[in-house]
Amino acid sequence: MGEGSDVKEVKHVDERLKSGGVVLDPASLEDITLWLNKVLNVVGLNKLEKLIDSYVKAGILSEDLGNALRSMALVIESLISENVSPEIQLQIITGLLKLIKK
Repeated sequence: MGEGSDVKEVKHVDERLKSGGVVLDPASLEDITLWLNKVLNVVGLNKLEKLIDSYVKAGILSEDLGNALRSMALVIESLISENVSPEIQLQIITGLLKLIKK
């Protein structure tokens, strides 16, 4: 997959986040994790945090969701730096959600 298609996919998931339709469930966590991975690979953590801040300031994202995305981005950035694949990242993050919901 080329970089151009990565950017298109980021924009697609980004539109879903802007719509406010994100619910904390395994499917949404998967989408968010993949979105964060793509954005981190394209622009890096600092620019991603600025993007999230802009969405919060504009009222597109709630402060709580912005904080959650920032926290997830830090975790994912850490996993990326350890060469953990997106598939394993998904297992880690959705596994945590399953534990929390027990």
